[in-house]
Amino acid sequence: MKIVVVEDEIAAYNNIERLVRNVKSESLSIIAWLKSIEEAEKWFMLNGEPDLLLLDIHLSDGLVFELFTNLEINCPIVFTTAFDHYAIKAFDYNALSYLLKPISQTQFDDMIKKVFQNSSNYKIDNSLRRLITQLDTYNSKNILRERFLLKKGEKYFVVKTSNIRYIYIDHSVILETLEGERFILGNTLDELVNQLDPLKFFRCNRQVIVNVDAITIVIPYFKNSLLLKLDTKTDCEIVVPKDKVRAFKLWMDR
Repeated sequence: MKIVVVEDEIAAYNNIERLVRNVKSESLSIIAWLKSIEEAEKWFMLNGEPDLLLLDIHLSDGLVFELFTNLEINCPIVFTTAFDHYAIKAFDYNALSYLLKPISQTQFDDMIKKVFQNSSNYKIDNSLRRLITQLDTYNSKNILRERFLLKKGEKYFVVKTSNIRYIYIDHSVILETLEGERFILGNTLDELVNQLDPLKFFRCNRQVIVNVDAITIVIPYFKNSLLLKLDTKTDCEIVVPKDKVRAFKLWMDR
């Protein structure tokens, strides 16, 4: 079975790669790892369909459902997603197949067996594409965080999302406010990027989410990437890699 993975998180992809290696009952191989909608579109235009397509829902350049706008994909498809009550409800209602992150070996093995037994159950028709896109668009617009209740010492502080400068990983996930206050979060960046307004916040890379209002200068950087300068000094370089530059420019130029 030839598998194509569309996933922009290296840790999530490494987990899928490990799961594939550990499947003993079937012969599986990953023939392509695609990290964005743009990259996936190009790949499918030049290559035949795989036996199985694993799709992360939220990618750096948009929702993966956009992939079906320009392409007719008929191979079995399984979505991967972090737990979200509304997303799971939509998948269940529409009989769409999904795996919850972090994906366990048991989950993955069961999915592979079912695909081999009846691959037609894992294909998507046009009505389901339209419906799931509408549901996801609705949820992304209406279920966004407005504030965080964060503890520092013995006190709790309310931080509005509009007051976030950026969120970054430095051993822990750290939120910095526009005033320079820092708080440690218990969320992953995968979870946070789905909770924040996509018009205001951008996932620059695997380690940083930035508020558009905090960006002051954008500098061309090595290997066709971009270096972002914020309104105050940051604890880390904020680099937009080459594969996200197009999406970043579209996001900024609104």
